[in-house]
Amino acid sequence: MNINGKTSGGVGFSRFRATLPARSTLLSLIALLAVFALGGCSKSSPPPTADVAPHLDTAKLRQAFPAPSPEIRRNLDQVVFGARYGKFSQSLEALDKIAADPSLTDPQKQAVNDARDQAKKLADAEAAKPAQ
Repeated sequence: MNINGKTSGGVGFSRFRATLPARSTLLSLIALLAVFALGGCSKSSPPPTADVAPHLDTAKLRQAFPAPSPEIRRNLDQVVFGARYGKFSQSLEALDKIAADPSLTDPQKQAVNDARDQAKKLADAEAAKPAQ
């Protein structure tokens, strides 16, 4: 009912209507804070373990031989094949053949030695791994 430009909504209703937005804002803020607070309490799972297969870094070896001779190219292909399929002893044999070439430069010798060290470690790890 509208008397003298005022709405009558009962006793105390205007006071309730004035505090309603403040209460809903306060309740919304509390609910939002609870969501953020409880969201951080979940158990975090451990980071996934890297199931990356051990590999031989053949990219550096390829970079050291930009234009290899046919024999070195064949041996490089054997190194890559062995590394790709986990036959590190085969890679090691091919690397030994490359290392025996007297025409290698110092950077090429270094790249071959680094690859041989990696292949040796991987071959040893493969031999030590129990058969499944």
